[in-house]
This record gives sequence, structure tokens and C-alpha cells, in this order.
Amino acid sequence: MTARLHVPQLVDSPAPPHASIVVQESLPPEAMLERCVALHTADKTAEARKKRFTTLGAIAGGATVLSFFAAGITETPALFGLVAVFLALAIGLFIARGVFGAADIDDRRLHVVRTLVEVLKEDMKRQAPVQLWLDFGGYHRTRAEGRGTGMFRSTGQLTYQRPWLRMTFTLADGSQVAVHASTTCKRKERSKRKYTKIKDRIVDELSVFVRPPRGQSFDPSAQARARAAMPTRLPLRCTAVRVKPRQAELAFRSHPGTRLRGRGGWTANVGGLLDGKKALEAVMASYRASAATRVRAAAGAE
Repeated sequence: MTARLHVPQLVDSPAPPHASIVVQESLPPEAMLERCVALHTADKTAEARKKRFTTLGAIAGGATVLSFFAAGITETPALFGLVAVFLALAIGLFIARGVFGAADIDDRRLHVVRTLVEVLKEDMKRQAPVQLWLDFGGYHRTRAEGRGTGMFRSTGQLTYQRPWLRMTFTLADGSQVAVHASTTCKRKERSKRKYTKIKDRIVDELSVFVRPPRGQSFDPSAQARARAAMPTRLPLRCTAVRVKPRQAELAFRSHPGTRLRGRGGWTANVGGLLDGKKALEAVMASYRASAATRVRAAAGAE
């Protein structure tokens, strides 16, 4: 497996993912890469539109306030009509921001898929389809798994878990690789006088499943050999290695990230979460670790 990285740089958003977009495709590697490029282009267009409508909406909002004060001071009826016009314009612009920004997706999730396809497509079977299920929905827009209450009634804790990636592809040597990813969030909320303070602690989990080519299997007794074949330094922490005759499973966990919402809006520190480069290194390490346990299958063992 080779590594040739040409994907765009990752740009993080301070706010949690929010797009209600699910991509489900079964395409050859080249076509899947084209699909990823199209999603990236639509995402950047949506981001630019959101920024434009936000700026125009802020200007219209400021004009509404200024014209309101001017109307109150001068008591000019025409200025009150102008207030209504500016207010309607500001509301319309912020509505348009949401409508035209609907394709603004989480860059990290697309970055994972695009990197894997971009870098590994030469190692994939050309006509074997890449199976993809990719959910861009927010990790907090799912049912909470647990609820805790803090020392004070104004404080609560919610736990969310959202799977967002199921990806399967076949390598040129006949090995089959499946990549699953999910996000777990522990959210603390504290009611303030005029707003609710939110703190999210986020961890991404990645599972890589490798199936050997036809006529070969893995040696379950060589699990220690698989662990020894893992690189000593990986950006993700390997939490489990399981080897069965027809499948090797390796589990990884990211460093935690945080998102905070205060009076001034959202801020984020999510550099340790899963991205394309980290996923690529985990997949390549999993392939090499499983290959270290590969043996010829006995006759009739398929």
C-alpha cells in the first residue's frame, strides 16, 4: 500500500456539524473520487454563501438599529417605514443563509473518505466498487445515551454517540478492507442568566476490518505478531487487535477534542480528532499488521 497525499487542507469549523446530508454510494474508485470532489466543491460554495449572507445580514441588522434610533429622535414617519424594510431584509438574509448554506458539511468527515480514496485508489481493484455510507449529521442530533445531573440543578450532562462512516473496498491483492467511524460526545450544559453555556468533549473511534485474499487466512495464534507489526508512533491510539481466521479487526481512538459555546459563540480545539491523514495511517498499519499473520488456508477452509 502506497501513500500519495494530494487532498486539500482541512479547515475546521468551531460549531458542531449540522448538515442533514447522508451520502450512500457504490462506485468504482475513480468515480468515488469524483463524487468526493463534487461534495468538496459544493461545500466550499455553501461556506462562501453563508459568509456572504451573514455579512449582509449583519449590515442590514445594523441599519435597522440606526434607522430606529434616527426615527425615534426625529419622529419622522418615513424612517419608521425604513426600519421595517431593513428589519425584513435582515430576517430574509439570515433565512437565506440557512437555505443556501445547507450543503455546508463537516470537512473532517469528507476529508477521511477523500484521503482514503485519493491515496489508495492505485492499490484498489479498478472495477471493484467502493461501498460508502457517510452521514454528515451533527453528533448532538441523535438520541442521548445517558443523562447525568450535576451538583446544581442548572447543570446537566448528556452523552451522544453517532456512527457516521461505513466504507468498504477491495485491494488489488484481493484483500477486503472495511472502515467504520463514530463520534462520542459528552456534553455539559449550564444555564446562565441570558444564555446556556455548553461544553462538548468529543472522541472519534475508528475500526478497521481486513479480510484476507481467497486461498489465505489469518493465524489467530499470531495476535502478538500483529501487535508487534504495528508502528510504534501513530496519531491514533490503538485500543484493540483481534485476529480470526477470516478477519482481523483493529480499533483506534483519537485524542479528545473540545467545543465551547459561551456568550460570544462557539470556539473549538479539535485538532486531535479523526481526519484523513490519521485514518490513512490507521488503515495502512492495520493492513500491515494483518499481513504479518497471513497464512495459506487449508483446503476447503474458504
